[in-house]
Amino acid sequence: MARFFALVFSGVVQVSEQTLKEGITLIELLRAPVTNIRGEDVTPEYTSSVAHVQNTLDELRERKQRSDELSDVRRIKLQQLLQLRTCEGDAEQVCIFTFPNVFIDNNKNNSSSSSSSISSSSSSISSSSSSIVVVVVVVVAALATAAAAAAGAVVVVVVVY
Repeated sequence: MARFFALVFSGVVQVSEQTLKEGITLIELLRAPVTNIRGEDVTPEYTSSVAHVQNTLDELRERKQRSDELSDVRRIKLQQLLQLRTCEGDAEQVCIFTFPNVFIDNNKNNSSSSSSSISSSSSSISSSSSSIVVVVVVVVAALATAAAAAAGAVVVVVVVY
């Protein structure tokens, strides 16, 4: 999919460059002097046409620049979302590693009520509560920071233990 978008993007760049070149060539042709068979200058007045073509080319340049800026913003947002998803996956792996009974019980007992898996895992959670609290705080802080980065905000996380 990324290769497809790269091909489309390169095609758009080539077409816009070609259009700009052709527009400049057209302006040069409209400004070129014309002589008749006797050598007399019979250049038609194309001032309004030259101005129109020049304005159209300027608009094209501005639109292309704006499009490039918007695509850069979109690319950055997609990178931030990828970082967020990666962080969420890492946080899930930390939780699975830290609380193996909770995730194993939940996966095995999908059809049964979740209260039994929570009550069976509460004893293992309470046994190492101080290290778990630190891990959970770190995971929550990482998720909050990643979510804020995806939204374009800045978050300062202060943890007092």
